[in-house]
Amino acid sequence: MLEGAAGAAFAMTNRSQGNRIITYSRAADGTLTRVDSVSTRGTGIGTDLDTQDGLLLSSDHRFLYAANAGSDNVTVFSVAGTELTFLQKVYAGDVPNSLTINGDLLYVLDGSVAGNGIRGFTVADDGTLTRLPHSFRLLSSPIAVPGEVQFSPDGRFLLVTHKTTNVLLPPKNAIDVFRVGDNGMASALPKREPSHGLRPFSLAFR
Repeated sequence: MLEGAAGAAFAMTNRSQGNRIITYSRAADGTLTRVDSVSTRGTGIGTDLDTQDGLLLSSDHRFLYAANAGSDNVTVFSVAGTELTFLQKVYAGDVPNSLTINGDLLYVLDGSVAGNGIRGFTVADDGTLTRLPHSFRLLSSPIAVPGEVQFSPDGRFLLVTHKTTNVLLPPKNAIDVFRVGDNGMASALPKREPSHGLRPFSLAFR
């Protein structure tokens, strides 16, 4: 961390030639100063993802998780101020584009048209991820083009936004709601709730 810095900030590129995390020191007045650029050892897709939370910091600020949509994996870094140390890269399905964490669970949203859905991992004390066997769940619509996955604050539900309209499946604009069991597994089928608007790509809870 630079002398006098109040904190750090991180941004991720989306390059098909190779993703990078740009690190910044953050001053007390909010000013950012670029510090470094670190490879995720994965790739992006080079075009707009139109999604949320592809880069996620753990609640204790010790670990950073980056979804590499082009190479189909998630990179894990440890965080010390503005310094990132590579820990792990794990397969995360086809076109991973959004991440959510609750306790020792991390779920990834896969945005591939061939099979959009969610898949789970357990999070170890050292931040590394282990695949949760048989956790992949398809979304309610094969043409969802999903925008974000997010745990509810109590960790009992996973919500996924749909950015496309499916006129054959009511409601035609939807948000999927999966129930999460005590074993960390999402329900086999989501409840399809109306979004009451076009192209919802992000979620927030209170």
